[in-house]
Amino acid sequence: MALANLRHLWRRRNIRLSIKERVYCTVVRSVLLYGCKT
Repeated sequence: MALANLRHLWRRRNIRLSIKERVYCTVVRSVLLYGCKT
């Protein structure tokens, strides 16, 4: 769900891939950590 909300970010071509990677890793880590906590 969190990644789907960022769909507009993934489709933009003027945003560097390194920034997209950083956002992706941050979202995945936070979702995984939240899942481990509950």
